[in-house]
Amino acid sequence: DNLCATDSSLTVRALCICRQLSKELPLHRALAAVRPAVELAKVSIDDLNRCSEELVRRGYTSADRMAGSAASAGGAIMLAAAQQRPELWRALVLQSPFVSVLAAMSAPQAALTVEEYEEWGNPHVPDQLKLMQRYCP
Repeated sequence: DNLCATDSSLTVRALCICRQLSKELPLHRALAAVRPAVELAKVSIDDLNRCSEELVRRGYTSADRMAGSAASAGGAIMLAAAQQRPELWRALVLQSPFVSVLAAMSAPQAALTVEEYEEWGNPHVPDQLKLMQRYCP
């Protein structure tokens, strides 16, 4: 996800690599070996909020100037991060966001749904449903 902070003279653009969103990273593979991917969604949300907090802490921006941009599945993580910590975000730009994760994953007859259970969770499994409800906006 992209974080952007602007004022009249400077724009800071930071790229936050969230563990859930980057399956090719060695860290994701290592984490996936010890915990299910569905649990990593919450970790990704926390990563995103920590990145924005760090930009504020280092003085690059303030929360009233923080904007985020994400597309597709990143939109779910970005929106959940903003809902959990609204004081950190001034604006979001979501391009074709996947924001109705619970609704989409509740329809196993829809294309690709069953294949996505590993990443997003299966709402028909009570423990996974509880985890999904924690991150699903």
